[in-house]
Amino acid sequence: MRCMTSDVHWLARGIVVTMMCKRPVLAHRTPFYKTENSAHVGDAFMSLIHTCQLCVANPFDYLTQLQQHSEELSRNPDQWMPWDYRDHLGTASPGSV
Repeated sequence: MRCMTSDVHWLARGIVVTMMCKRPVLAHRTPFYKTENSAHVGDAFMSLIHTCQLCVANPFDYLTQLQQHSEELSRNPDQWMPWDYRDHLGTASPGSV
């Protein structure tokens, strides 16, 4: 007799792997990947956006806050990770954009 829990685990794992493989393929159709340098920029943005999605943060809000608080970000980058940047918004003052 097969265990249903094991089947569900492998099915969920397969879905996650499929999603992770599709994301880079779709992203390479954008203008970010025309040169090697722009591909590095595109990869960095894709990594940030995917990390935000995995930790249930809004990628647009996260990137906006990074721009608005650029001075604090440069002084304390470890406090501006996608999973905890909201904890520091109350204490930070917006920097120059």
